Amino acid sequence: MTNKILIASIWVASVALAYWLGLEGSSEFTVSDGKLKGGGNLGSEPLASVKSKEESLVPTGLDASKISTLEEEVSSTQQPSYLTFEERPEVDMQAEQKSISQRLRSGNPVERLAAFTEVLNDPTSSNLSSAIDAYKALPEGPTRFSELRLLTYAWSQVDPAGALEWVGELSRFEKHIGSGAVLDAWSRNDPNAAIEWAKNNYEGDDNPYFAGIISGMAEKDFDGATQLMESMPYGRNRGRAASMMLEKAWNKGENTAVNWANELESDSLKEFAVGRLAEKIAREDLDRAAGWAGQMEEGEIKRRAVESVADHWAEKDPVAAAEWVDGLPEGASRSEGMQEVVREWARKDPTATAEWLNKYPASAGMDKPVEAFVRTVAQKDPQNALTWAESISDEKRREEVVKDLNRVIERQQAAAAAGEEPRPDSRGRGGRGGPPFGSPR
Repeated sequence: MTNKILIASIWVASVALAYWLGLEGSSEFTVSDGKLKGGGNLGSEPLASVKSKEESLVPTGLDASKISTLEEEVSSTQQPSYLTFEERPEVDMQAEQKSISQRLRSGNPVERLAAFTEVLNDPTSSNLSSAIDAYKALPEGPTRFSELRLLTYAWSQVDPAGALEWVGELSRFEKHIGSGAVLDAWSRNDPNAAIEWAKNNYEGDDNPYFAGIISGMAEKDFDGATQLMESMPYGRNRGRAASMMLEKAWNKGENTAVNWANELESDSLKEFAVGRLAEKIAREDLDRAAGWAGQMEEGEIKRRAVESVADHWAEKDPVAAAEWVDGLPEGASRSEGMQEVVREWARKDPTATAEWLNKYPASAGMDKPVEAFVRTVAQKDPQNALTWAESISDEKRREEVVKDLNRVIERQQAAAAAGEEPRPDSRGRGGRGGPPFGSPR
């Protein structure tokens, strides 16, 4: 009993000392090398003084049985209520894995993509297996294409050939997306191996795998990617590769993109690139785009540039676009620009468009703009459009346009005979009203 009383007394004294120190300190403190945080020395006060304070804090009238009970209660409250350090990580890992599995199959595409990104950030056999199972569990269709790109791109970091073998078993469109992602990633690290695989797995020159390789290769070897693109035969696959290369060149800066386009050896690729660049520049600054296109030498490349600028400008302000085209020298480029202006303007104001066209005499250079006008207004007033069609100078083109217009007239006459409402003209009145625009001179 005496030992219990002694143990309890020591414990109470310890609690009292901690309590007293807490009252005496104005802020939290720590003990380091016998020093108190904020100054002072743990041994600076006489032990007798400390002892007297301890005694003053010990409750009076506390018998040994109560001390023993208190000791047991305090001891029980100090027991940890959580798992040991050795057991806890395994449980946490299992819970975390369950959470990731649930998020990988979430109906929320943002949450699902975040989970795929988290799992595939450090691709391992286990992670890839989980991602593959989760991908297979998703509904088929375009909604899971983003996950497919993430999965195949990450897989290519550790086993590109294995990823491509798996992709080969997918549906046609998924195979296209998956193989592109794998080859994009593979060619960033080892383009030669990716090119060799592509050649071994496709017979013919128009290799569809090259587009993915060019996309990844361009990140580290832009010139090499350009050369590979130019080596491809004319066709859809080269067009895809050219589109990707153009975007990557544009991301490097407008001047870089323009220089890249000008240095292309293939005329068809250069025409495509210049036309797209003119459109991009026009979105940012129409005057700058118009100046760039206007200073080019007459030819197919200038024609494509003028076409792009005129189309974009006419969509915003056809009158201003028409004024710009008026200032261009006569030739194929001005004819192409007029055609784009007419297509936009005639839908909004056919009368003003007809008046603008009447400023120009009939000629071979006016055939395209006139045809564009005729086809745009044909449904509203086919009879008046027929008059315009007769002014086309090229006989073959004129006969084809007139033939198409006669079919429109026949359909409308048949609809009228059946008691159907005639199509309204451009002013919203019935088709029997007067012509909405003037005839060609």
